[in-house]
Amino acid sequence: MNTLLIIDDDVGTRETLQALLASEERRLEFVSNPTKALAIATQLQPDLILLDVLMPGLDGFEICRQIRANPALAEVPILLLTVLDDRDSRLAGIAAGADDFVSKPFDRAELTMRVQSILRLNRYRRLLEERTKVDQLTEYALVVSHELKAPLRGMRQLADWIARDHAARLDSEGQQLFTLLKERVRELDRTIDGLLECARVGKTHQVERQIATGELVREIAEQLALPPLVKITIDPDLPTVNASREQLQQVFQNLLDNALASLDQPQGRLRVSATRRVAAWEFLVADNGRGIPARFLDRVFEPYWRMRRSGDKPGVGLGLTLVKRIVEDRGGAAWVQSREGRGTIVHFTWPDERADRQQPPSQAGRGPKRPHRSAQP
Repeated sequence: MNTLLIIDDDVGTRETLQALLASEERRLEFVSNPTKALAIATQLQPDLILLDVLMPGLDGFEICRQIRANPALAEVPILLLTVLDDRDSRLAGIAAGADDFVSKPFDRAELTMRVQSILRLNRYRRLLEERTKVDQLTEYALVVSHELKAPLRGMRQLADWIARDHAARLDSEGQQLFTLLKERVRELDRTIDGLLECARVGKTHQVERQIATGELVREIAEQLALPPLVKITIDPDLPTVNASREQLQQVFQNLLDNALASLDQPQGRLRVSATRRVAAWEFLVADNGRGIPARFLDRVFEPYWRMRRSGDKPGVGLGLTLVKRIVEDRGGAAWVQSREGRGTIVHFTWPDERADRQQPPSQAGRGPKRPHRSAQP
């Protein structure tokens, strides 16, 4: 919802603006005392300010200058409402920091169009700022992760040398401690690799080609080293899709690894299938494992979040995060169904074409919002 702050001392004007601009998508706030305008604007942080020029005490030009001098409000669009239509007045408004003008009395179509246009541009500006911040953080993660890899390799090498060349000098406790040290180094190495993989999503050009997902999933399943009583069912009709093989392999690898790790009974069952949707395939990876409590369903895609239980294998907690980022970068969506004690199903959609080829940048990477539903895999 957009917040519009209207600074005008005239009751009739405020009523007119209320009638013209009120909607479910807009919250209108009114200020009649110009001396309070700056404080209220700072508190509200509106998406747009509509400011009357001719008011007693402080005129609109001075209020506009004060708003622009406030760092917290410097980027908020200001639309001046004025009966002044001469060149000097408009130049004065521009000099004070106004973004646009609307003349009184209002033309309904003109006012509505200008408000919608300014709000749309402001939304795009904020999206661009957010994307820039994310890009900067991603670049930082890439640099830091690369810098950590070299000393980590050195630590692992030193630990191997000590354990090999000085094993005779270590008692059983010392050997256990070195084994623990090497495990921790490997865990840190996996964490850094996970960070790098997440940071690279959307940053490098991915060559796409036709991938037979059935063959890909069978290859991954053969590498899982399933326990004797654990069975995996792969839908024989899994489709061929346009994709980067590396990215699609990462998606299925992480989902099957997670599904296998969740099994808490000897006769575990995994299942991979797909359903045709409009301009996309919806895949699911299901297990009959321990399931996820409903209170945690909103957290499963968070970086480093893991539902730790006694006896769990060590993990990084970035697998599902990476899955979500890859899928959403391509324009799909990922969501989870689960019932505690009854298993989990992870769904993801894979569009026929990348989203940035078929829709504006502001929509790329956004999948449909899916509800969390109970399910029995």
